Amino acid sequence: MLPENTEEYSKLAEKGLDDMVEIDELNRATLLFNMSQLYKDYNIFVYVGPILLVMNPFKPCPELNTPELKASYMELITTPYPLQLKKKLKPHTWAISAIAYREFKDSRIRQAIVISGESGAGKTESARNCMDFLTELG
Repeated sequence: MLPENTEEYSKLAEKGLDDMVEIDELNRATLLFNMSQLYKDYNIFVYVGPILLVMNPFKPCPELNTPELKASYMELITTPYPLQLKKKLKPHTWAISAIAYREFKDSRIRQAIVISGESGAGKTESARNCMDFLTELG
């Protein structure tokens, strides 16, 4: 079922929402519709609250892995307001990595990033992105 709220529907229909907790009625249909709208522009990352969903674009997307873009996610580690900055940045595996690193650094409690999916879904690439980001910190 698509959202009944006209403004929300127009956002979904136009370009999709980066965080699906903004959808009033999140169900299978609205989730899939939102993801399909994002995928049309190769926006392959989408949040559902603290969870990141990644869609395999089945092609290289070098524009998602530039040094300048990575530097903006590195700021999540040092900024005094990481959650506000996270909302301003597009969803990315680097955001998840940065928040996990920051939580570990601040609390000294071990963190985990769970990556799961079907065969060919892009788990290896997502793990590589996370590890690349974290090793650059050290």
